[in-house]
Amino acid sequence: MTRLRKRVATRLKDSQNTFALLTTFNEVDMTNLMKLRSQYKDAFFEKHGVKLGLMSGFIKHQPVVNAVIDGDDIIYRDYVDISIAVGLVVPVIRGVDQMNFTDIEKTINSLAKKANEGTISIDEMAGGSFTVSNGFLFLPYIALTYDHRLIDGREAVYFLRRIKDVVEDPQRLLLDI
Repeated sequence: MTRLRKRVATRLKDSQNTFALLTTFNEVDMTNLMKLRSQYKDAFFEKHGVKLGLMSGFIKHQPVVNAVIDGDDIIYRDYVDISIAVGLVVPVIRGVDQMNFTDIEKTINSLAKKANEGTISIDEMAGGSFTVSNGFLFLPYIALTYDHRLIDGREAVYFLRRIKDVVEDPQRLLLDI
């Protein structure tokens, strides 16, 4: 087993032993997001030099679950730093709430390149409030696994509903509704 795989396994087991993890699911129709991507992917690439992926549609919003536990305290952050799964590493996109799709896609591209080259730093993988994985991109469901010490089911459902609304009607992002 590689050192990286051993470290990932250790972290996952530590997480399982520490957190009160629950998972909530919501079905999502990706038709409109897929149409948007299909319609604009070539023009987006020409203008910005990166592919228009699907991940930005899932992470460009104000999450209600943007908090962390620090000892016995819950810290509600006024900024949004989201971790994204890139292979076995999980780098952080900082300031997602201030980014547009182009910024998000460029950052994902840069972090993925660093991850593949093995040049990503520990600092680039620390501090995310939660992680988005692209494992769901080919399924009609989205899921949120969360620490119930921090997030109640109501907040989890609201969070997934917001993602569903944005993915099913991407124009909502332009109007900030």
